[in-house]
Amino acid sequence: MTTPRSPVYFACGSRTLEGHPGWVTGQIERWITGWVDPRSILMTGGAQGADILSEAVAIRRGFRTMTFEASGYFHTSTGTERAQWAGADFWGADPKVRPLMRNTFMADRLEGFVKAGAIVEAMALVDPWSTTGGTWHMIRELEKRGIHVKISKNGP
Repeated sequence: MTTPRSPVYFACGSRTLEGHPGWVTGQIERWITGWVDPRSILMTGGAQGADILSEAVAIRRGFRTMTFEASGYFHTSTGTERAQWAGADFWGADPKVRPLMRNTFMADRLEGFVKAGAIVEAMALVDPWSTTGGTWHMIRELEKRGIHVKISKNGP
């Protein structure tokens, strides 16, 4: 994987937001409006809900995407890279822990982009009724690395 020289935006959110596509799309559309560099990249974990809906908006607006799938593979929307990002520790872990391991991997990757001089912004779309805690784990992982996360909640 190469380090991008263009801005990297990271979107994450609750899988339960799959049932609220209008809200997710609206949040991402407003966020993307501020992207001025046509080389901007959106990075996600490719999960159902906020991740996939965010990718669709970015692609529709002409931006590239970078996805770290739960399957352990990485790909770009341009199809230029497809590789296995997960190692043996991932495959040997409890399947319930794997999403958290992926979150940590993505946060490390984003921190690496920051250290390499890339502009990195993150947005988390939160469903207050979600019970998994994965989105909040991702937010904590990013904040531990000094990456500010814009949090948008659907509801109270």
